[in-house]
Amino acid sequence: MEMREQKGIVIATKASLKRDGNLWLVPSQAGHGKYKVDAEAKRCSCPDFEIRKAKCKHIFAVEYTIQCEQTVTTKAADGATTTTTVKETVKVRKTYKQEWPAYNKAQTNEKRLFLYLLHQLC
Repeated sequence: MEMREQKGIVIATKASLKRDGNLWLVPSQAGHGKYKVDAEAKRCSCPDFEIRKAKCKHIFAVEYTIQCEQTVTTKAADGATTTTTVKETVKVRKTYKQEWPAYNKAQTNEKRLFLYLLHQLC
């Protein structure tokens, strides 16, 4: 799964995407405005899509939302129909940023520190 797809899933789970006719209004991940996404044509009004002409995180968010939504139509005995939309929620695993300089320093000094502690024990 690429980074844009992961960010799209985060947008879809945390924000509310609104359908406006054939278009979807997807909020910016930074919270500065909304972008229009055409799910059928796979087009977005964000700068990332305008430059790359490939799927952006907003398109992934709309696709994920559509995938999670299910429309159920039921008919009652009296002939009335009821349409309900069910949205399933999926918990996204939280990831943490790695502090590589501290990790590398610890790995570099591990043997020296081990030998020091071993000498102190003996």
